[in-house]
Amino acid sequence: FHEWVSEGEINYATLFPAMRALWKDALGWGALNVLVWLILGGNFALSWHSPALVWWFLRPVWALTALGWFTVNLYFWPCYFRMPSPQVGSALRRSARFALAHPGVAVGGALVALVLLVFSVVLTFFLVVAWMSWVGLLAEYAVETATAHQSTD
Repeated sequence: FHEWVSEGEINYATLFPAMRALWKDALGWGALNVLVWLILGGNFALSWHSPALVWWFLRPVWALTALGWFTVNLYFWPCYFRMPSPQVGSALRRSARFALAHPGVAVGGALVALVLLVFSVVLTFFLVVAWMSWVGLLAEYAVETATAHQSTD
């Protein structure tokens, strides 16, 4: 997609086959996200009213896991579109490596995106546009900068 858009080769003849190819990977990515978020949400919901001490230790672990998963998914699509032959598993690995290699940028950006998401829910439309723009811009810039540094090393 990135090459097609930058070279101006997007037209109706090339758009629909590309969308069909992207649809399969997007569906796999979405199904994996639904599964992970259902497991994490289920863990919180089932243990919410439990007074056992072990749950007080597990809830922060699940919260950190949720933050990590959100962070990896924040950089998933920029990594996906930078790959010569994109695949969901490879893009997830690349975005996880990016998050581990640049933890300040990755987690800081994810926290700012989460704060904007909360405000977007409360204040509706105005900040929804700001949140979507921030997430796309941050993720694209971070991955582009990291890949530029890797290619010069």
